[in-house]
Amino acid sequence: PGQNSDNCLRLGKIINSLTNSKLKSIVLRCLHGDVYSKERMLRFGMVTDNLCVRCHQIETTQQMLGNGR
Repeated sequence: PGQNSDNCLRLGKIINSLTNSKLKSIVLRCLHGDVYSKERMLRFGMVTDNLCVRCHQIETTQQMLGNGR
């Protein structure tokens, strides 16, 4: 519990220090899971497949944020 509180405070300070409002908005959307990966868009019928165009694996939010290979 103590470590999570410290991490939340540190993250809050980082977000508050961002001066670019567009970047701050993107960071907050990512943290709240409000990012449309192809996996999510496929569920809503917005795309025909859920594969990443770079690595051809299923495109998830985590994969979009740099964990994809």
